[in-house]
Amino acid sequence: PLDTCLLEAVSGGHLALIDFLLQRGAPPDTRDSATGQTPLMRAAAGGHSGAIDLLRDGGASRFLADKEGRLAADHAQR
Repeated sequence: PLDTCLLEAVSGGHLALIDFLLQRGAPPDTRDSATGQTPLMRAAAGGHSGAIDLLRDGGASRFLADKEGRLAADHAQR
């Protein structure tokens, strides 16, 4: 499914694939069933700024929380 592929592409920072999946209708706010993390959270955790830009341009929300109540900003590498 496109949503699972998007989560994996973001985890690896594969920008061309992220862009392709979003253009093909992958939901930008899909969630990992185990953690509740969104692609934006994974991009923030991995420090993938290009992926963050693509996801935000694709409509990803920065206001969603995972199962622990953390937002994408909380996942950002510091």
